Amino acid sequence: MDILTKIFLLTIIFTTTTLYFIFLFYINRSEGHGIQIGGFEFIPESITGKERRGAKGEQNVNHSLRLLLKGDEYILSNLLIPSSEGSLYEVDSLLISNKGIFCIETKSWRGNIFGGNKDKYWIQKYNGKTKVCNKIFNPVMQNENHCGILEELLGFRYPVDNIVIFTKQTNLRCIQSKNVFTLKDFKKCYLQLENNQLSKKQIIEVVDKLSFYVVNMVA
Repeated sequence: MDILTKIFLLTIIFTTTTLYFIFLFYINRSEGHGIQIGGFEFIPESITGKERRGAKGEQNVNHSLRLLLKGDEYILSNLLIPSSEGSLYEVDSLLISNKGIFCIETKSWRGNIFGGNKDKYWIQKYNGKTKVCNKIFNPVMQNENHCGILEELLGFRYPVDNIVIFTKQTNLRCIQSKNVFTLKDFKKCYLQLENNQLSKKQIIEVVDKLSFYVVNMVA
């Protein structure tokens, strides 16, 4: 290999590497890159199809929201939190940032969903030949309980917002609740919030307190 060819190859390698780091800088500056503790890094083959859909939904939500965060903001995933009565409850995701604390319940339900905040049960209807109609527990009520437990664990020092995200729904007009979003709509709403709810010190305090309850730890 002659000297000119070597110089040419080194120039290409240097240029490619430089462009790559510029790209990473741009992505991190424009979208952010928060820290995730817990969650599914690899989804086990042994789980059922329904469980797999749920796990993939949570994985997708965590990844999408993590890109919105700064380097000193967090998502905690798969928490198992104890109530004062001794019962344990699973929290899908907990977003902790300058914008506040958001307890996120992820649902990968199919079909058409009908219900409101005050309804104990919602209705899930499938179209097609079977036209199955299921009665399902209100996820907003379910997650409101999670929010209350988290606020108690934090000594009632910080409010926790109740967010339910549907990953398989594009139209939520039959759900009467301001707590329910598609992933796209929640991201849009989140970006419009003020960055003055929690300081860096408070974020670390909340993470230190609640990361203890994360069931499986992956970075």
